[in-house]
Amino acid sequence: MLSFFSGDMRSVDFARYIYALDFLYFHCADMQENEKAALQPALAQAIAYIADRANADTGTFSHDPKESPIEGTRQILFAVNLIEDIKQDAVVKLGLNLAVAGKIFELLPDAAKTAGFIRNALDG
Repeated sequence: MLSFFSGDMRSVDFARYIYALDFLYFHCADMQENEKAALQPALAQAIAYIADRANADTGTFSHDPKESPIEGTRQILFAVNLIEDIKQDAVVKLGLNLAVAGKIFELLPDAAKTAGFIRNALDG
C-alpha cells in the first residue's frame, strides 16, 4: 500500500490513500515488524504532503488547479482526521513510539483560519 503514495496526487486521491492505509494497517490480524516500521515514514510523508498544500494566508488546502479550494480543504481535513487516528492506533495497538495528537486538527497550520474559510464558504 505504501508504494502508492505520490507527492503529485490530487487531494481526493490522497484522502483515499490515507483511508486505505488506515483500513489495512488496523484490520490486519498479524503485522510484521517491517510493516510496523514502515508506518512512521509513511505518516511523515503524509504530513509533509499536507504542509505542502497549505495556504497559510487563507487556511485552505489545494494543489491541483482543477480543484476548488473548498474541495481540496475538505479532502485534506478528512485525511488529517484519519492521520491523527492512525497515529493514536499505532501507539495503542502497535506500540510504536509516535507523538499522538494533543488536540484535534493540530496538523493544520492555522485551524482558526481553516474554520473561518469553511464558515465563509457555507455562508456564500
